[in-house]
Amino acid sequence: MTKKQRIEGPKAAVFSDDWEIQNQACHRLFRFGGRFNKTGRRKNRRFLVGLLGQDDPHVRNAVALLFRDTRYQPALGSLLEAISNPANAQYNGTMAYALEKLNCRSKLLELFEIVFNSPYNYEVLQHTLTALDEQHFSISNDKLNQIARRWEEVKPTWDELNDTIGKPRTDGFTQAVIQDFVDDFMAYLK
Repeated sequence: MTKKQRIEGPKAAVFSDDWEIQNQACHRLFRFGGRFNKTGRRKNRRFLVGLLGQDDPHVRNAVALLFRDTRYQPALGSLLEAISNPANAQYNGTMAYALEKLNCRSKLLELFEIVFNSPYNYEVLQHTLTALDEQHFSISNDKLNQIARRWEEVKPTWDELNDTIGKPRTDGFTQAVIQDFVDDFMAYLK
């Protein structure tokens, strides 16, 4: 079996209807090439990153979980794009889950944008807020001011969009909960 044939099998298996086969194929492609074939490994990893743009949410999820498991930092930008893509609005929770294990240090503004644009998506909010809560960020006054301005735009309709009007604070991501996250970061304003 040629090297090309050994790669084509897992590439085709990524699109399988069987979750286990998809998952195994992604992991095989990620590892293929080992320590010595860096060019082959790079090509396979670029292929995997490109799968975040797929229409099939199962393919995106398999790749996102791979990136979470391996903490594959070069996928962060593409992962943020895929989460923010309106076409993926109802199928981006697993991708947000992957953010928890990647270093989002320089992506504070992008994470808050995901929060502000996903008031109706509990899973995305949960994982993105977990990343915001557990990671350390490079913070600038400019970023913080942008976050504060954007929150002021979204805040008046937050509870309505999130269906939390009149509900206790512990029942969902109410305006007060998001306000606490914003306030925690605003404390760094100089």
